[in-house]
Amino acid sequence: MFVDYDDYTELTMSSPVTDKDYERYATVADLIVDHWTLGRVGRASADGEELPAAVKALYVSVVESLPSVMGEAKVGDRVKAFSNGVDSFTFEIEAFDKRLRDQVGWMLDMLPVEWVSACVPFEGGAKYAG
Repeated sequence: MFVDYDDYTELTMSSPVTDKDYERYATVADLIVDHWTLGRVGRASADGEELPAAVKALYVSVVESLPSVMGEAKVGDRVKAFSNGVDSFTFEIEAFDKRLRDQVGWMLDMLPVEWVSACVPFEGGAKYAG
């Protein structure tokens, strides 16, 4: 978990989920936020660096949004094609991603550029971006 449960309960703007539910949602939030930041959050966390407040706020917002976004997911959202000429599946993740970005995507735009840009190499200082 990039943000522990105590920090989450302190930063959340809604009713916090239980610590057990937080573990489930945090696993998904780790993947999402690390993907959106091009692996920089994972590297910073592994190096024991303190995450910027904007990154923590995004993480908490993702966790807050996951119950509704995951609750709205339907089978049709996940499998958009099926063939049984020897099992061929096509999975649709755009609907899930769109709902999540509709809720918290604006926060992604507020992160410092060195956390989200593939065009900005960060050389020197912290190791997380680069």
